[in-house]
Amino acid sequence: MNPKLPTGSPDRPTPPRTADRLLEWFVAPHLLETLQGDLHEQFAYQLQRVGERRARWRYWRDVLGFVRPYVIKRNKSEYSQPSFLNPSMIRNYLTVARRNLINQKVYSLLNLSGLSLGLTCVLVITLYLKNELTYDGFHDKADRIYRLTTTTTNAAGTEIKNQTGNSGAIQGPTFAANIPEIESATRIQGVFFNVRRGNDGFYQNAHYVDDTIFETFSLPLIEGTPQSAFPAVNSIVLTEDGARKYFGTTHALGQTLSLEINGKFEPFVVSGVAQNPRPNSSVQFEMLLPFKHYESKYKDQDWLNVYLATFLVLRPDASPAAVEQKMARVFNSLGREQVVKATRERGNVEQLRFGLQSLTDIHLTLAYGGGNDIALPTNPTTLYLLGGIAAFILIIACINFVNLTVARSLRRAREVGVRKVMGGQRVQLMAQFLGESFLLSTLAFALSLGFTQLSLPFFNGISGKSLNLSYLFDTQLVLLYVGLLIMTALLAGSYPAFILSRFNPARVLYGRVGFQGKNYLSQGLVVVQFALSVFLIVATLAVFAQFDFLTTRDLGYSPNHLVRIELPSLRNGNDNFARLFKQKLANQPGIVNVATKNWLDEYTSARASNKSIDVNYLRIDENYLPTLGIHIARGRNFSPSYTSDTLDNALVNETFAREAGWKNPLTQQVIIPELNNKVYRVVGVVKDYHFSSLHEKIKPQVFVGDDDRAPFGEVWVKIRPENVARTMALLDKTYREVVPQHYYHYQFLDSVLAKQYEEETRLRQIVTWAAGLCLFISCLGLFGIATFSAERRTKEIGVRKVLGASTEEIATLLSRDLVRLIVLALFIAMPVAWWSLNQWLNVYAFHVNLSIWLFLGAAFFAVSIALLTVGFQSIKAALMNPVKSLRSE
Repeated sequence: MNPKLPTGSPDRPTPPRTADRLLEWFVAPHLLETLQGDLHEQFAYQLQRVGERRARWRYWRDVLGFVRPYVIKRNKSEYSQPSFLNPSMIRNYLTVARRNLINQKVYSLLNLSGLSLGLTCVLVITLYLKNELTYDGFHDKADRIYRLTTTTTNAAGTEIKNQTGNSGAIQGPTFAANIPEIESATRIQGVFFNVRRGNDGFYQNAHYVDDTIFETFSLPLIEGTPQSAFPAVNSIVLTEDGARKYFGTTHALGQTLSLEINGKFEPFVVSGVAQNPRPNSSVQFEMLLPFKHYESKYKDQDWLNVYLATFLVLRPDASPAAVEQKMARVFNSLGREQVVKATRERGNVEQLRFGLQSLTDIHLTLAYGGGNDIALPTNPTTLYLLGGIAAFILIIACINFVNLTVARSLRRAREVGVRKVMGGQRVQLMAQFLGESFLLSTLAFALSLGFTQLSLPFFNGISGKSLNLSYLFDTQLVLLYVGLLIMTALLAGSYPAFILSRFNPARVLYGRVGFQGKNYLSQGLVVVQFALSVFLIVATLAVFAQFDFLTTRDLGYSPNHLVRIELPSLRNGNDNFARLFKQKLANQPGIVNVATKNWLDEYTSARASNKSIDVNYLRIDENYLPTLGIHIARGRNFSPSYTSDTLDNALVNETFAREAGWKNPLTQQVIIPELNNKVYRVVGVVKDYHFSSLHEKIKPQVFVGDDDRAPFGEVWVKIRPENVARTMALLDKTYREVVPQHYYHYQFLDSVLAKQYEEETRLRQIVTWAAGLCLFISCLGLFGIATFSAERRTKEIGVRKVLGASTEEIATLLSRDLVRLIVLALFIAMPVAWWSLNQWLNVYAFHVNLSIWLFLGAAFFAVSIALLTVGFQSIKAALMNPVKSLRSE
């Protein structure tokens, strides 16, 4: 072929454009440029040889001659690169991904285990949070049900003195009758009964409820109907568990139980069997009785009483704020006389304000409490903490996943270069890396579901819940999981997908693209990862310290080997039972002391020095303080030698004396308005002790010895630690002799105290496991990064060893950078942990002070674990034979 002559210059004719267009139309693109160049060279040669006219004819002939089957343009898919979503390409992606996972077993195992463990923890905590956040939401009328609350303020209404979710018997029905926006009212009062079934005795928690209970709440009946649940005053409704407990079957309709009321057993007929209440319901019960039975015994019309829970159902268009205003007007109208009378007779200078609390807010609101009527609320701080732990673990697991994926992908630069040289497009490379990330993330999610199922029994044990995996599968949570999957896969696959796919293949294959640079991304992720881990380690140590403080602090009395026995009746005749019980136990070898007290603790108001003081009011005998080991600070204890001790003498605690402003408390007077302004003379001051949990401050107390307010309802026995079983058998025998055919119920005081800190116990266990898991996942990532660093610097290590570097020097070199990052994480985590934990501890009235040793201990522990993790891999790399690493140089 003659050399190509310029055909497009102004002094030279050009080939026919129509012929060129025909050629472009028919000839395949991959052949067009070469073929057209040859034809143009031939045209230039013919132009010089035969002239322009004949050259044009011959050009047309040659063009038509080349329109043949093997050059004709075919379907685009036959000559273009296949789509990256083509099924064959997807199969190729999966094949390559599978081979990479198998070939790099260590990285794959670290990635899968770290992410799957992290996701398992997140899923378990998500189950817990969902259970807590959906409390009471299953009731059909949940958005219209409100609990009646009572707030006590000072006379001016500017200072809140007390808040409770309780009310009296009169408020609910009266508000429902006088306020059109209220559809119905339901009262719930928790009580305890001795129950007899044949010759068997039981001690049973029960609830008096209004007939509207099944209309207000979604509590399905499996026997009986909501409309006829309480056909008579002696009707009773049991749950499935209650029916099985008493009758061995859920088919208990028409069966009879005997309940002790005021010292006498009365028959009650089962008129319904309800499904067991859901675990996430504030209304929990085993036995329901009609409130009209309670009203047949005790008619309560006092607006100032607060001892039961009242629930109001509002009409769909009602405004809670408007209803509260109307409740205030009704109370001012119908309860005014009682308020004026209480002010005149008792010196009551407080105000009552009634409010509404949404049913779905009860479980996570501490202000109004719970009680034996309604399940105790959960501290929302605990949920925030658990949610934060879940977020921390997820972030740590994702950082670990991203770091390991980036480290692994950097080893595949040559693979990228070869693929590009062979015609691979960037979009295909991006699809390959993102696809591998999605595959690994999906496998981790699948494993986490299995791990979650396996770990739920253990978690249920420490959390006190009954969670199951089915809770996870609702629309919102499934969308959340899909979002987590996509986010994790994108985070891990974005670096290799967008960075490595841009590499120049010539530079990669020539070895000019390495792993230079500071790699700030990986370093920053390591710092964040370990900062979160250190935060959780410090939190764990703080929770342990606070729990130890709560359970070992001197309470001001000795709860060990102290037994509390409840007497059968709460009203008349208990004093005789108590005295007889004490006589029979006197001088028994296994018993140190026996005392009596009124049933449970009572709260009322007292007046001293013209001040109104809310007090814990107790009726005790002379043995009560010595039996519990409570000391007298000033004055004396009650004594049989003083007749007035059982008439009008009283003891107060140090807190009461301080609030009253007394410098010399002895012979001062205490007035109890609820006892018709009865006046007591103070004969002693009791040293402050923690009669409630350490969550609360010590409140004022008044101790009396007379029976004007309440009979004795409890017997307290201090037993010797030797042969406890024999002593407990003696107490059982004595009880049955004193009060035969009654259920014997007792509690060890130390176990009662332990129940006060169940939430702290659960929190301690959950945080401990979470912190351990976070540290483990972080160390997995650290191990992988250390391994990658050692592999990347293999030849450097070989050169250094040949030049005389010791094993210690090389191990230090490899560990130094990572240890620096961990120390930086410590400096970031410590201030945040100090501030956050102080906020948490301030919730407690009494708490431990955060010590510098706690932070130093956490730092030492974290650095030690990191050094062990990195040091193992560093020493292994330092011990390698340099001949192997330098053999190819």
